Amino acid sequence: EPKTRLKRKKKRLSLSERERKALTLACVLIFFGIGVAAIMGALFSPFATADLELPDYALSAGVVIHATGIIGVILSAMFVVFVILQTGFGRLMKRIGEITLSIAGLFLCACGLIVLHSATSIPELFIMSFFLGAGLGATSLGTLTLASKAAGAGAGAEAGAIEQEQKQEQEGRVMGIYYMAFYAGIGGVPLVCGALSDIFSARLLFLGYAVLLLVLMVVVWKER
Repeated sequence: EPKTRLKRKKKRLSLSERERKALTLACVLIFFGIGVAAIMGALFSPFATADLELPDYALSAGVVIHATGIIGVILSAMFVVFVILQTGFGRLMKRIGEITLSIAGLFLCACGLIVLHSATSIPELFIMSFFLGAGLGATSLGTLTLASKAAGAGAGAEAGAIEQEQKQEQEGRVMGIYYMAFYAGIGGVPLVCGALSDIFSARLLFLGYAVLLLVLMVVVWKER
């Protein structure tokens, strides 16, 4: 019974002020960072087919790449860049830190959205996919590491069984908060952008989100 009371008493997250701040920054950064991928999923395909009017390409007799296929290749290129650069970003993160890497990721995403805002050709779309893939990779890695460090704070290896159990529970709750922000960005950002797409053009939404990311960069840099 005393152990039960002790566990109930420790229900709240026992994070230091610095760790709470790190978790908050990680959640804010991943919410808006992963929102870029969500926007691409919701708006890019209609934008590319309607606004850019991508043509079908005939590679040879009877072999045609349709516009939808080109869109798929562009999106695939973005995620290929995301994967390939993870090792390099991991090394870079050890030098500049998690928050700086995440901020750099937001900058790359903003650059990609600005390119997309003014894009008129397929090469420009591939440039956009490189920027967005790199930006998403940097932001995801940086924020996940930042949240993991906050989650791992607490009892050390010499702690007793109760402290270790509480530490494991805290790690689960901290990462749960992080992934809640992650999935909120995936679901919430497209919902807002979808509603705004009835009022504003897709190009304007891409530009607006890029400006939002640049503003967020400045705010996080000052608060880091």
